[in-house]
Amino acid sequence: MPLHHYVPLSVISEFASAESWKVVRASRKEKARIARLDAEAIKRVDKRKWPICIYEKDKHRLTRKPAEKVCSQIGLYRVPNYNYRENRALIRRSLENSLFDGKPLFENFDEFLRLGDIPVDLDMIERVQIGEIDGKFAGLLPLLRNGQQLNDEQISIILRFVAFARFRTPTWRRVYFSKAYGEPVARLKQSLEAQRPVALMFDVQRWASLGELN
Repeated sequence: MPLHHYVPLSVISEFASAESWKVVRASRKEKARIARLDAEAIKRVDKRKWPICIYEKDKHRLTRKPAEKVCSQIGLYRVPNYNYRENRALIRRSLENSLFDGKPLFENFDEFLRLGDIPVDLDMIERVQIGEIDGKFAGLLPLLRNGQQLNDEQISIILRFVAFARFRTPTWRRVYFSKAYGEPVARLKQSLEAQRPVALMFDVQRWASLGELN
């Protein structure tokens, strides 16, 4: 499972420096080797390997890490409880609205549940939602750096990014997520179970009426 960033890589990479080798505790020869590698890394397009100088609060020390390992955690945005059919359906319904073209959740109950029969990509939240937010924000960074005037749509993107930042931290995931997410899912599952007999009854009646027509 890949690393998920709670601070976008586009922002982290702004702190990259070819001078970060100076905080490494090593021999002069090893520092020279690291300095050469860091300079080469910053010239590349792949920002994940760019060197970042950070302060580790728990160890009270300065150290150097590649950008991909800064402000990140394995599986932070993984799809929760993906073994449950209803949860898989809910995730797909939330992230792939085009499948329903804006129809209400229970207007097509059977189609909704069939979404849960399809295997879920554990990184769907990261790929679909997080990736979209970060990508749009990264596109505005050059404008912000240059102090350029932003239009209403661009301001909306920044506001959305800032508002969502509150919910993309390990602390929120660990402390608040289970309550914020678990209770609505439990209510949803109860609703699904309540709707199931109604849906089955409707289906039986529909096929019976078709038989009478024939």
